Amino acid sequence: MHRGYVLAWSVDHISSMSIQARARARWPLLRKPCADDRTREGSRCASGYSYPVIPNPPLLTLKHILETPLPPIEWDCEPIIPHRRRVVVFGEFGALKSWLLLHLSLHLAAGADWLGFRVPRPRCVLYIDEEMAEEDLRRRIKQLAAGMHRSPSEFPGDLRAYPRVGVTFDQAGAQRLLMHLRREAYAPDVIVVESLVRVLVGNENFAWDVAA
Repeated sequence: MHRGYVLAWSVDHISSMSIQARARARWPLLRKPCADDRTREGSRCASGYSYPVIPNPPLLTLKHILETPLPPIEWDCEPIIPHRRRVVVFGEFGALKSWLLLHLSLHLAAGADWLGFRVPRPRCVLYIDEEMAEEDLRRRIKQLAAGMHRSPSEFPGDLRAYPRVGVTFDQAGAQRLLMHLRREAYAPDVIVVESLVRVLVGNENFAWDVAA
């Protein structure tokens, strides 16, 4: 049902607290390194500290890298936004990130080139907004669409807005969102989220939480 990935997270700031400090705060057992951690991955070493199990993928040989053909890149917005990839939009508070993402979303839905960048085909866009009230979101979309001089029928990819409903990007929240999309019979190609800090269960500055 869900064909796309998160296109854009909106992030207002990055804390100066180090990733290492956050890791130690989250996993007390990882507060001190173990001299033999390279040989005891996933187990409790002599000093009593545990390490998570990290899968070991096979090494890629140079021969494989150079001789194995790659599929062509599919673009949402060429050459800056590849399809089925995560993209983060970062800026200070008040830098008009929300306007930018809405403007981009409408152009993706229309299949229209955006700010000089090629949009190869219309996309079905789900715009999750946990910042603005519904009325404010609707007003912005109407203003931007009016500037494009297009009627609703001229957005073949479609755009659906989902404002202030408490979406969370953990396992339970993702399941609730997918169930709702199935009920609505809507399968987005692209999901835009405003903003990361509102939907993330964890901390936006901690790689483990974001990767999950």
